[in-house]
Amino acid sequence: MTQTQRVDATPMLRGAIFQLCVAVERCYRLKPGQSVHVEELGDVSIPGETQTEVKHYAAPLTDNHPNFWNTLYNWTEPDSQADNYRFLILHTTQQFGARSRLANFDSLSAKDRMQLLLQIHADLEAEHRRRSGTEDARPSQTLAQQRALFNGDRKERLDALLEKVCIEARCANASELYEQLCQEKAGHVLDANARSYIDALIGFVCKPEMAGDMRWTISFDEFRVHLQYLTSIYCRASLQFPRAEFERLRHTDFTEPREDMFVRKIVDVGGNGKVITTAIREYEGTTATIAAEFRRHTSAAMQYGEFEEEVIGVFEAGHLRACLEPAHDEHSSLRFYLNMIASTPPSFPGYTDSPHGFRNGVLHLTMNDQRQEYKWKVSKK
Repeated sequence: MTQTQRVDATPMLRGAIFQLCVAVERCYRLKPGQSVHVEELGDVSIPGETQTEVKHYAAPLTDNHPNFWNTLYNWTEPDSQADNYRFLILHTTQQFGARSRLANFDSLSAKDRMQLLLQIHADLEAEHRRRSGTEDARPSQTLAQQRALFNGDRKERLDALLEKVCIEARCANASELYEQLCQEKAGHVLDANARSYIDALIGFVCKPEMAGDMRWTISFDEFRVHLQYLTSIYCRASLQFPRAEFERLRHTDFTEPREDMFVRKIVDVGGNGKVITTAIREYEGTTATIAAEFRRHTSAAMQYGEFEEEVIGVFEAGHLRACLEPAHDEHSSLRFYLNMIASTPPSFPGYTDSPHGFRNGVLHLTMNDQRQEYKWKVSKK
């Protein structure tokens, strides 16, 4: 029997986390009007300034390591945008190899860099002939890339780009960079919240709502607004759910008749008087809270989405259970409504509490959505 080998995705995941940590660090370097561009395959760039190839490897950075030559090869591709950057950076966790001549690369002039690369190439050609006995044997990928780089148009592009190239080796790895971010970028929030603050920043930078895209952007303004939002949350000792909008509406008169769909659905099951006015206040308070707190920020919108999904899931299960009750009477639907709005709300991600009024408002919003077919009325199945 042939055994299927299990593929270990840990290195890929660690590389992705490292790239996102680097992206967070680069966002802190932004100036007004600038943006960080993140690509799924390892690029973290600030247009007009730096294009950074992010590599998370343990093996030494030797003269012929694929990381270096792949990067040069990519920068000399015809459709590369390398000309548009002031600096082209290979940012890698690798240490230079003990005998790596690349260790001195950054200190050399563009002319001397080319001579160094040509010498490394000549040495690899000689080793290739020595091992294979002929120059025509199939070359390694690195040798094939070197041959392409030092011929024709690619050599001209390489000549033009070499002055911009920098090797940032011996960089902190994923876990080390994460710890640095916690220590250096989260000093203004409570110590107990430092990791949560950085985790939220990483979640923001990864742009989960952009799933399927190979490239996404974080602007200076967007990043600063999100920093302010996260600071307002993680500087507090207790993450109390925001109630300002509900307090503002506490004494508002909601006795005027309304024809909202969510109101009609409550009336249909026998709700009236205070039941209706309370529902309207919950609906208005929730709508205002969502607009003020959960629409402007990526991570907040994600938190609200998780909460809404759980609220609706609990409602669906409760409604089915009520419909399956063996005995029904004229008050069954109203009892279901009252039991549901009085039940304990699910937890809201990121907060220590979850108000009944907000959860109930989410239900009223759901009932008011014409695309949905939810109702409070129960019928025997």
